[in-house]
Amino acid sequence: MKTKIAITLGLLMVLGMGTVSAQYANGKHKQKARITHGVRNGELTRFETKKLMKEQRRLHRHTRRAKLNDGHIGPRERKMLMRERNRADRHIYRYKHNRFDRK
Repeated sequence: MKTKIAITLGLLMVLGMGTVSAQYANGKHKQKARITHGVRNGELTRFETKKLMKEQRRLHRHTRRAKLNDGHIGPRERKMLMRERNRADRHIYRYKHNRFDRK
């Protein structure tokens, strides 16, 4: 009985880890889509777009480095990457909703 519970919990943990990494991957594409949308609508200036894309490249580079170190992203690295991604989300929102528009 205890082994069945342990196996079930182990499987749930493994499946949960897969969804966390999938959410991160989807978030990256959503951020780039939000930036593209802001450019098309004129909500982002050239300077803002350049700055946001540089931030996206930095985030991608940090993710790649975290994976290359030992083959997977550990809890501490995941926390750092999520914090960085959330900061990028805030920057996109702020730039899209400020008073500067591309004319």
